[in-house]
Amino acid sequence: RQEDSIPNKHIIVRYRIDGSTPTVAGLAHKAGGQGNFLLLVQPEFQAPNAHITPKEMIFVVDCSGSMLGEPIERVKEAMRYALENLNPLDNFQIIRFSDEVESFALMPVPATPAMIDAALKYVGQLSGNGGTILLEGVKRALGYPADPQRLRIISFMTDGYIGNEEEILSYMSDHLDGARLFSFGVGSSPNRYLLDKMAEFGRGGVQYLPLSGDVTGPIREFYDRIRNPYLTDLQIDWGGLQVSEIYPRHMPDLFLGQPIVMLGAYERAGEAEITLRGRLGPEPYEQRVRVVLPEKQDEGEA
Repeated sequence: RQEDSIPNKHIIVRYRIDGSTPTVAGLAHKAGGQGNFLLLVQPEFQAPNAHITPKEMIFVVDCSGSMLGEPIERVKEAMRYALENLNPLDNFQIIRFSDEVESFALMPVPATPAMIDAALKYVGQLSGNGGTILLEGVKRALGYPADPQRLRIISFMTDGYIGNEEEILSYMSDHLDGARLFSFGVGSSPNRYLLDKMAEFGRGGVQYLPLSGDVTGPIREFYDRIRNPYLTDLQIDWGGLQVSEIYPRHMPDLFLGQPIVMLGAYERAGEAEITLRGRLGPEPYEQRVRVVLPEKQDEGEA
């Protein structure tokens, strides 16, 4: 360690997990006054197919005039990767919107090789033209009957020249019905407020793609993240521990290869058995973990 050096380079830590079940670990720090803690939920290393929740993947694609050229090409690249990496038990649908709304199929279809091939040809013909009426695309995506066997994941893909964000968010909050929202913002001027808010209350995520440079890595990381839903509809019973300021407020789903990190605060030390509940594939899941929130813990300040 050189004290006069500037820490301006990445530190890359590579590791692998080796668990046969989901693992829950906790860290706490309390030097006086309010204490803070971190809770990590890590999926197992290699899950059997029976533990992977089938998903219903709905792509909502902006095909307005502002998407013409490089923006729509970025979106098509992302969709090709996502379609080619669907799981055999998944369903999918493609909805394009501009002045009007059009769907690839009448209803979500199974991810068979023939359907995926037809969808790839459909994606190849997408282009940008006309205005931007995202709300109609949202209504179509959320209007399909719920599939109790699959987790609905809606991926919105837009350059974000959208102004009626409050109307869109209000409609989503009333009609979400358990769907998860993941969004792509393309270019330099997406409506970040809208896309970030969608991901926040849709228990999803958002990725922003530039119009220049190689975006293959971010695209793959984004869709690999949501490829394999593992533990869904998660909730924690804190077992009497007096915790506050929990973030994220709504516990996200646990996907393979993507641990959940939850942060929180506590005033009073305590020890209890907390309970993690959710669904593992189609079955109910419950795990109990002993957690200690110490009265004094100097380590873990970071």
